Amino acid sequence: MDQGLVEATEPFTTVNIECPCGMVVASVEVNGGKAGAVSFESVPAFIVATNRSLVLPDYGRIQFDVAYGGAFYALADAAQFGLDVRSSHVRELVDAATTLTEAVRVALPLNHPEHDDLAFLYGSILTDGRDRAADGPSRNICVFANAEVDRSPTGSGVTARMAARFAQGKVALHERCLFESVTGAEFTGEVVAAMQYGERQAVTVRVSGQAHYSGEARYWLDEGDTIGKGFLLR
Repeated sequence: MDQGLVEATEPFTTVNIECPCGMVVASVEVNGGKAGAVSFESVPAFIVATNRSLVLPDYGRIQFDVAYGGAFYALADAAQFGLDVRSSHVRELVDAATTLTEAVRVALPLNHPEHDDLAFLYGSILTDGRDRAADGPSRNICVFANAEVDRSPTGSGVTARMAARFAQGKVALHERCLFESVTGAEFTGEVVAAMQYGERQAVTVRVSGQAHYSGEARYWLDEGDTIGKGFLLR
């Protein structure tokens, strides 16, 4: 919008973003030509496992849910590991989440109604155990991919947590919930619609927060770069 690629419209400007999980519709608040808070409506999100448990090395029996919000996540209360997402060392939280991810990947095959390439556990989210809006802000840490930590509460992660809450009757339609990351960044989540998605009951979730520029990339083909024009290996 700031670059003129999308026409700025007050009070909201809509931007469609094609993501690996599908089309995500983003909305930017605009006031006096200036951009403000950003929100997006998720792809269909759903829970696939509730109150499952596994015995993990060094931690014992751990209870968890698995939900999809653009990616699949295992969701678990950090207290089960003897940890606190508000005070424990990040290294300890990462090790616990990684152990959970590895175990769930082996124990629980996943499937997606439309995209087989998305049917894998992306990571685990350890929470402070707060699962209702009335509990107040809920802090979590999202550990994904190769033991990486998201600085934010995680858009797809918040979506997955809201889908799990809704399916378990812990949150109502249009009830807003606040989520914090271990860095203090905040997102709000709100279930805006319920639907049938394949054989699953699913929801779409609106996630809102503050967006910032993080960089800019430029690519060009140098005039003398013949390889850059294309090549074929046999």
